[in-house]
Amino acid sequence: MTDINIREEFKNLILSSFGAREDREFWEMMQIPDSPLYRKCYEQLSDFEQQESPNSDLFQSSMRRAFDLIMRGPLESS
Repeated sequence: MTDINIREEFKNLILSSFGAREDREFWEMMQIPDSPLYRKCYEQLSDFEQQESPNSDLFQSSMRRAFDLIMRGPLESS
């Protein structure tokens, strides 16, 4: 295995670990609707999204989008 392959594998491992941590944090937040982070995410949703059941795919994906924006910040345009 070359140094480049080792570095690429290490980078992928770090990124997957970061993604797993974010997933865990998101689902923990979803269990605490009274938390400040949950409320902040919820406020980012449209009225239509807010009317959805918390168990619906639309609600959860909308909350995830808001969570990612809050945690990572908006993507910078080039």
